[in-house]
Amino acid sequence: MQVLRLLDRAVRPVLLSLVVALVAAGCLVVPAMAAAEPTIQTTTTVNCGGNVRFPDKETSCLVRVRSAGAEATAPTGTVKLAAEGGKISAGCTLLKFIGPESVCSGTYTTRVAGQQTISAGYVGSQTHLPSSGKTTVAVSDTATVLTCEPESTVDVGKSSTCTAEVKNLGAASNNVSGTVSFASNSEGLDRSSCTLGEGNACSVKFTPQVSGTHSITAAYGGDATHPASSAEVVIAARGITQTTVNCGSALRFPNDEVQCLVRIRSVGPEATAATGLVAIKAEGGLVAECKVLQLPFPEGLAVCPYFPVEAGVQAVTAEYTGDETHQPGSAQTTVRVSSTLTSMSCDRESLAVGESATCTAEVRNAGAASDSFSGTISFKSENEGRLEPSSCTVDRENNVCTVKYFPEVGVDHRVIATYSGDATHPAGVAEVPLTVRGPSIKLVCTPRDPDLGDTASCVARVVNRGLGAKSLTGTVRFESSSDGRFSPPVCTLLPFLNDGGFCSTTYTPEVVGAHFIHAVYSGDATHPRAIDSSDLVFVPKRPTTTSWSCERPQAVGANTQCTAHVRDVSTSHGTAPTGFIGFESDVEGSAQFTSCKLAAVNSVESTCTNTFVTLFDGSQLLTAVYGGDATHDESTASRRFIYPTTAEVDCGDSAVVGELKVCTATVRAHDVEPRPTEGAPTPPTGLVRFRTTGTGTFEQTSCSLSPNGPDTSTCSVSYRPQAAGSHPISVAYGPEPEHDLSFGTKDLLVRPG
Repeated sequence: MQVLRLLDRAVRPVLLSLVVALVAAGCLVVPAMAAAEPTIQTTTTVNCGGNVRFPDKETSCLVRVRSAGAEATAPTGTVKLAAEGGKISAGCTLLKFIGPESVCSGTYTTRVAGQQTISAGYVGSQTHLPSSGKTTVAVSDTATVLTCEPESTVDVGKSSTCTAEVKNLGAASNNVSGTVSFASNSEGLDRSSCTLGEGNACSVKFTPQVSGTHSITAAYGGDATHPASSAEVVIAARGITQTTVNCGSALRFPNDEVQCLVRIRSVGPEATAATGLVAIKAEGGLVAECKVLQLPFPEGLAVCPYFPVEAGVQAVTAEYTGDETHQPGSAQTTVRVSSTLTSMSCDRESLAVGESATCTAEVRNAGAASDSFSGTISFKSENEGRLEPSSCTVDRENNVCTVKYFPEVGVDHRVIATYSGDATHPAGVAEVPLTVRGPSIKLVCTPRDPDLGDTASCVARVVNRGLGAKSLTGTVRFESSSDGRFSPPVCTLLPFLNDGGFCSTTYTPEVVGAHFIHAVYSGDATHPRAIDSSDLVFVPKRPTTTSWSCERPQAVGANTQCTAHVRDVSTSHGTAPTGFIGFESDVEGSAQFTSCKLAAVNSVESTCTNTFVTLFDGSQLLTAVYGGDATHDESTASRRFIYPTTAEVDCGDSAVVGELKVCTATVRAHDVEPRPTEGAPTPPTGLVRFRTTGTGTFEQTSCSLSPNGPDTSTCSVSYRPQAAGSHPISVAYGPEPEHDLSFGTKDLLVRPG
């Protein structure tokens, strides 16, 4: 055995040299060896330390890759790194460590609080299989919340309690410790820091010394497991203001405008002029609101109107609402308002013409002025009557004036007393109604609505309700509020059953509209005159009818002439209408119209012709519109140029191959809403065309329609089917001059012969 080993050692070099020479000479080809697959198992671990980390802090992570087994060696190659919620280096290259183990390191910068996962993936080598591992990093964060009460606005010199609360947001304990430092851009903090206590919170007080905007910052310094954080709030400090109001000392009258001057003065260092609104409030007055104007000094000014309504001494309050840096305030003053109470009474409420009533007017102070009056009281009546005297000077002792009233007509009267007022007392008015008996008139006109040119008969009855005999003489005069003729305009009163009298006239209105007819009794030697309350006659416009005809448009864009007729259809006194005719279509934009002016063709009828351009080839409703004139009412007429149609075909229910069938087409013209006022559908005319997709022949493919009713026409052709099955038979009609196109289809079932 030893000999063989010695021989192997001697021969192997020689043989190796020979193989190399043969390969070099191309005499021997050595087959290529396949690359070996990695077979060594590995395990990867990553360790970033167990301490709690803070956001944006860099952490080192150690990666260990270890191989196992009998052939274990230190792995080589790279490791890829990944992380959630932060930034980590892309990878690292392994360095041999101890035995079958290699290491490398990467850096991780935290971003998001909480438990973050770090992954390490070994990519493997020619001899080592890949593997991966992961670990977690605990990231701690805090949020500081700062609130102040009052929250956003506080008055200068008053305190606001500011509380800082630190909230745990990460993987650390919810119990936060440490201190919070406070700072402000102005003086007012009672201390610069506080230690967190229950609820992870602590408080300080802020008392602003000057008005304006103040920022307060709370900065938490952190502890071993919680990072620092901060928060800021802004507080507006409102300075002290002094509000005054002055509405003047003059005596005012109800509903007079009173200008109230409101001043808002700011107090304290660094004071500024106030802004905002002022509201004026008062009992017995109208409330006003006005804007504060800034003055160059630390003062705001507002001029507010106040309208007193009630008399007396009124308290007026000006309320300043404040603004972001100025405290609200209020002030009060008084306004003296004078008023007058005017009253009047008469010694009788009912009397007859020829009798008199004694009326007394009195004025009394009802406000803040003195009880001593001056001035005059004037008297007047709303109806015909005489006042003696018509005015008087107010008596300084009892403020009373007395007059006598002599009515002159027998109707309802109203006596009015007007106090003129003086320097300290406003004017006042009082009135008293009186019922006065005397001759009265009842006027009745018939008919109440005569046509223009017709007459109405008006009868006036006069009855004595006052003093003297019931029998009356004299005349009645008639008047109208509009244009018309009375015949006669004055009539003589005739006796009526020993109870007054009557007379009549006829009235011919000359314009349309309302006519108020009045009757006036002249009176006689023992009876005063009288006026009625009028009667109404209303004259309507004359009724008209409109008709028209047009030639059918020959093509879209062609001119079409239409002639319209408007007729006065009054029962009498008709006249030829004047004015214009316009045309409309129910299809928007279907035609271009122009209006035409009417010209009389006889005593009651007028006509005009216009041209329009059609822009639409289909059914449309055209309407001629007469707008009326001063004496004629409006009217319209409509018709269709082209009537819609429906087409049907009937070849029977079935046929056999080769059978000759008669197919009848029925075309019906019909209207659609809105229906025209003129014209009606007519029987369609023209050709109907037949066709089928089945196998068969028509003896002729079209036929001419013949009327078969007031709006229907028919025609027929013969059809011979040449194959079994369903044969759809179709018909097509139009369009024709007055009828729109239409289509119809029906199946013919063909059986084998």
